Amino acid sequence: MDAEYIAGLFVVEGHQGHGTGHQLISEVKRKNRLSLHAYEKNAGAVAFYQAEGFHIENSMTEKETGEQEYRMVFHESDESKESCSK
Repeated sequence: MDAEYIAGLFVVEGHQGHGTGHQLISEVKRKNRLSLHAYEKNAGAVAFYQAEGFHIENSMTEKETGEQEYRMVFHESDESKESCSK
């Protein structure tokens, strides 16, 4: 992680679905704003980040791979609003 940008988050396949990713994201969400890029075709990652309070800000084509990717952002204030509405 570089300041407010998550360069990558990987959980070993055998440990996926056991809360490891959630614990890692919870730790870095102490910052007010975070951003990351996720490939559009990686539906599992996109759904995970959305469940963690990230929103798709825009879509673009990555120059190096030609793949579509989303820029996703997290604002602490967005999560606070969701918690209050539940």
